[in-house]
Amino acid sequence: MALIKCPECGKEVSDKAQTCINCGCPLAQVNPAGTVTVAVNGPGMVKMYIFDLTTGNELWCGRNGEVARFNVDNETEISVIGSMEKRHPERGAKALVRGGRKYEYKMVQSFLGGRYVINEIDVLDSGR
Repeated sequence: MALIKCPECGKEVSDKAQTCINCGCPLAQVNPAGTVTVAVNGPGMVKMYIFDLTTGNELWCGRNGEVARFNVDNETEISVIGSMEKRHPERGAKALVRGGRKYEYKMVQSFLGGRYVINEIDVLDSGR
């Protein structure tokens, strides 16, 4: 069983549920296939890669600051990584992504330094 976000309320629910237990939104028609969009805001002007961690396939290659677009057939675990780590995609920031959704890869600061994360977002910046 995997957890998915309800498209109505945003709460996590089982991917096996027919309706959201929080708001009652029907989930049967939520299709995980389609185009995934990721705003890549990584370090410097480094060449960046997105990999499917299940198959090991490269889904996208481009530069920091670009918007990645690729298709998935179902919920897919991805990794975003810079060119120096291309041979080790398991070391990158990871996320489960679904078609038709938008995500952002960016650094978050903490008192211990920074780390990169992939978060779902509602809208890409107007410049993208």
